[in-house]
Amino acid sequence: SDGFLYESAITGETTCPTCEGTKIAKIPHYVEEEESIDQEYFGDPEISHYEEVECFQCGGTGLVPKYSRGVKAVPSGKDEVLRELIADHDDDGRLVIYGAFTGSIDKIIQLVTQAGWEYICADGRGWRSGLRTNERSKQAMLECFQNTSTDRRIAFIGQPGAAGMGLTLTAASEIVYFSNDFNGESRIQSEDRIHRMGMDLNKGAMITDIVQLPSDLAIRDSLLNKRRLQDMTLGEFHRVMSQYSERQE
Repeated sequence: SDGFLYESAITGETTCPTCEGTKIAKIPHYVEEEESIDQEYFGDPEISHYEEVECFQCGGTGLVPKYSRGVKAVPSGKDEVLRELIADHDDDGRLVIYGAFTGSIDKIIQLVTQAGWEYICADGRGWRSGLRTNERSKQAMLECFQNTSTDRRIAFIGQPGAAGMGLTLTAASEIVYFSNDFNGESRIQSEDRIHRMGMDLNKGAMITDIVQLPSDLAIRDSLLNKRRLQDMTLGEFHRVMSQYSERQE
């Protein structure tokens, strides 16, 4: 859906984890005991001896292939939609974009830079930036994003779980979800990054989901249901506390 596939490629060899390079695997044989019907079993069975055989994982070589995971780009209709959304904010120069996977984040960075924008990125791999100035610390990046006195166009790109809490991104008036995961709390917290004190009430706060496949809708609907359940729970809590306060009076 997001326009990428994970691929594994052999990059070399590493020591076999089964035989630890000895080329021999040890198969345990256990002591056979007659158990009566009412006898209870406690603990692990006792090993009588080990049978040494050629390692079945490496074929007696002591080595196994070493793999690395790469990303292969594939066509996605989400790309063009995001390009249009980025263009919509060329005038105000600020946008927040979330993606669920590292492959999604890499795709978003590519699309943002192709549009001529700078970016700040926060995902499971840490904080980094494509800013044309020398901001290196997290705080300096955020201050740069919030400073709208210049004509720079900067996108904040992140994964909701890694960059969805405790940040103020009110310089942007829209959050775009390129994709979602199933974590309802991360989604709720990430939505609040532009909807808090300091936001421009005239611009408002828009939340946009880019949907391509039924799986995108299924995840979004699951997140909406989690939000409804949370709202119901909070509503019930406030109702009980209100009744308690009335009784105290």
